[in-house]
Amino acid sequence: MEADIDLIKEYMNSLEAEENVGIDEVKRLRKYRACLLEDIHTQQQCLDCIDYLIREIKEGNKK
Repeated sequence: MEADIDLIKEYMNSLEAEENVGIDEVKRLRKYRACLLEDIHTQQQCLDCIDYLIREIKEGNKK
């Protein structure tokens, strides 16, 4: 996660310095964005599973 933030800061700094600005950089950032979004979806699925298990355990204890 920390590496992700550092990479994004690096891109922002290079943009501000008008370095590495071009179509290739945009493509690279879009790929990186897609990877981050996939990670978010995976983490959301894990959270959903944990929430489901918590509900099941709570309901089981009520019986």
